[in-house]
Amino acid sequence: APQTQLLLGKIARLVQAQGNAGDGLAAQQRLVEQRRVQFGAASIETLDALADLGEMQRELGMNAEAQQSLTTSLTGLVAGTSFSHAATHRAGRSLVRNLLELGQTAEAVRFATMLLDGVSKLKSPDNALLLEATELVMVAKASSGDDAGAIQHYDRAIQLAEAQPIITEAPANANALPELLPPLPKPVKPVRDMEQALASRWFVWIGGVAIAVGGLLFVKYAYDNGL
Repeated sequence: APQTQLLLGKIARLVQAQGNAGDGLAAQQRLVEQRRVQFGAASIETLDALADLGEMQRELGMNAEAQQSLTTSLTGLVAGTSFSHAATHRAGRSLVRNLLELGQTAEAVRFATMLLDGVSKLKSPDNALLLEATELVMVAKASSGDDAGAIQHYDRAIQLAEAQPIITEAPANANALPELLPPLPKPVKPVRDMEQALASRWFVWIGGVAIAVGGLLFVKYAYDNGL
């Protein structure tokens, strides 16, 4: 089942990452066999899993086994004209590196050139894929002693790199003026009604009344005593 195959692929990588290289390799081999039975030996699914197996073998120093797995994967993908598929470029990169490590520079140049030619013939070739394949040929030719060919592809890689779109993120309202703060409200003079005025001054009123009453009582006292 697809879920089982996906799980096997994850297990293979997880086991390898934990240092159990042999178990991870065995899990990946089982995944290749399952895909071969379900989809066929020439299917992208099988060749994709085979490319992963070759990468794992190369990381473990199994260069001869890696070369066989990667060569089978890449030639099958190329035969199916799957030059835009990620597995094709993954298998191509790993195979060329493996061949260079083994000193087979002529084969490395052949496979790298095969990959670049296939990408170049795409109806709408992706610039990033072209750049990656060109750099691969450049490295292979430089390793083989073909300095002129390496320089030629180096110049081409520079052109492709310069043609890469530069994405710059700008604020959504880059030209918008900053919003002004709203004006502060004018201070409002508090309004006091009669009740507030009386309530706040009742001590003054009581004192005034007390003085008036006291004055009247003093006048009456003076009149009564003939002062």
